[in-house]
Amino acid sequence: MDAYATNLSLLHFTEVPADAAIDEFVDHFAACSHMERWRQRSDLTIGDIHTVLTYAGRAAMRTLRSGEPSVARRGVAALAIVNSDRDDVDARDVAWQAGLLSYAIGRVSADAAGAFRTAAAIAVGETAGLLSRRAKQPVTNLGDWGFREVRTSGGVGLVQDRGQPYQPESDLLGIAGAVAVSMAGSTWRLGEPETGTQLDPGWLAAGRRRPVERAIASITGCVALRGGMASPDSPSASAQHMVVFLAEAGTDSAAQTIVRAVGPRTGSSFAAVGSAAGQLCAVLTARSVVKGIPSVETRASLERFRHVLTDALVGHAA
Repeated sequence: MDAYATNLSLLHFTEVPADAAIDEFVDHFAACSHMERWRQRSDLTIGDIHTVLTYAGRAAMRTLRSGEPSVARRGVAALAIVNSDRDDVDARDVAWQAGLLSYAIGRVSADAAGAFRTAAAIAVGETAGLLSRRAKQPVTNLGDWGFREVRTSGGVGLVQDRGQPYQPESDLLGIAGAVAVSMAGSTWRLGEPETGTQLDPGWLAAGRRRPVERAIASITGCVALRGGMASPDSPSASAQHMVVFLAEAGTDSAAQTIVRAVGPRTGSSFAAVGSAAGQLCAVLTARSVVKGIPSVETRASLERFRHVLTDALVGHAA
């Protein structure tokens, strides 16, 4: 089975040749005999299963983009390929994709129950039970599954959501995209943005507690970009983590309060810098998450990224 390339986005979604190739595989699987399906399941590697699960999530996105429920129904059939009773398979991964597919089918005003019942009939073990239960419990709230549907320049997209209130007037996702592009090629690689995040006051320990808390409470929406080192060559690379928070505060003053407070108390083990433009603010933090391995960044070294944050904020500030 053709595997997908890495880092395919559900936010900035594009179809790839592997989608059509796996369409054919799923149709063949659904049409073949019970014994043939058993043989095909037995031949799957864990890499193949990850490909099937990725395909299922992408099928949900393809339906949201095209309005064609048959694409998501095929994605549901693909889940029947996965034997979640295997020791190397987490049934929650199947449940997650089933939730996205159920939402997508309902979103285009189609009935998901039949697709899940049909797939359950050709599934085995816990997967069969999971699909049967989903047939009786359609998903209407994407937030329950940790995602948010958003509109991008290319159409509908899905972004991971952490569940905090998110009603900014500013295009925080657009700012996140500008930051990620500007930092590409640096020593860090940032992942997909997450909406509904919370700016932890622990990153703002250099300020007075109550003003900082009031400023954080005024935030109308926050997006996070999480990343690691672009090159794995360093033995400490896996210990190094970066997070960029992009937020819209209630007032210009609140945004400035947040930025002035950026940084650790004496003895804290992280480095951070910030920037603000109007009600928009950005906080960039870096640290090691493994005891005994120091952070590769200090506040002074992070200063090279401050202009990236400032340019992105100014470009989107009202």
